[in-house]
Amino acid sequence: MSRVVEPFNAEVIDTFCFHWPDMHSYVLVRVLEKTIAILPIRSRLAFLYFHHAPLPSHPSPAELRKTSGHQTKRLQYMFKHWKHTLILDEPSPTTPTDTPSSTPSNVTLSNVMSYEPSLKSGWIHAPCTVTDDVNVFDNTVVLTTRHTVLRLTCRCYSEKMMFMNLVKLKQQSLKLGEPVVPEEEEEEEEESTLSATQLVDHMLRGNQAQVERIQRLTEQMENSKGTISNCVKQLLDLERSLDILLESTTQITHLQAFERILAHVHQQVKECAGCFQSYKERMSALQERIFNHTGYLKQVEQRFDKLWRCDDGFAWRYLYD
Repeated sequence: MSRVVEPFNAEVIDTFCFHWPDMHSYVLVRVLEKTIAILPIRSRLAFLYFHHAPLPSHPSPAELRKTSGHQTKRLQYMFKHWKHTLILDEPSPTTPTDTPSSTPSNVTLSNVMSYEPSLKSGWIHAPCTVTDDVNVFDNTVVLTTRHTVLRLTCRCYSEKMMFMNLVKLKQQSLKLGEPVVPEEEEEEEEESTLSATQLVDHMLRGNQAQVERIQRLTEQMENSKGTISNCVKQLLDLERSLDILLESTTQITHLQAFERILAHVHQQVKECAGCFQSYKERMSALQERIFNHTGYLKQVEQRFDKLWRCDDGFAWRYLYD
């Protein structure tokens, strides 16, 4: 079956896959112009690449001397032994699949990066100092930042040397690109550094003053809360007093209404007493008149009896039978 070469991924030139023992994970490390970018990953492809992918190899001096006869063969031979240092991808089958082959040796760094979802936006840029151990049997590189120290493990000593050489190359190119700073400018930079330190001290003192002011305001707030509580208690007492006063005022109003009704009744009693007195005087006058006419009435009564006995033939007499 014919095999085709996968397209070259330029991102793998300055990117390495290391093991991060402290976090029990793997990390992609990219060497940039001024910083080191890291991307922690946890994937099966990273595990397969770190433990099973072919390691980069360097030709020994003896092998190089054997190929010194012919320049073309020597270059071909060197390329054959140094091709892994160029991080070229392994050829893939003609019919590509959605996922890389499950064979551990077929996993490349390009596969690890292509199947990482946070590759575009998950990088952490950390200005740091890169050091290593000169021990050949130690594959550890140390990234020292301002706040922490990261100890990462390379796949082999050759890969560690490739990483360190790339870091030194970046630093050297950065230093060559920087203009030469005169001593006066260096002194000005030191003065600016001192002024920055003074500014930081001034800001710290200002922050301390703000913290003290906040504490004083907090105490004032607590005192104000106590004053507000006392005012609320006094207002509640005043409200209860007003309720009691309102009840007493209502009772007094009812008493005044009863007094007005009683005065009206007394007035009516007085008027009735006057009428009764006038009626009594009139009755007395009538009684006196009746007493004065008693004799006349007796004469009339006697006359009537006499007529009643004398004449029994009157028709009006039968009206009373």
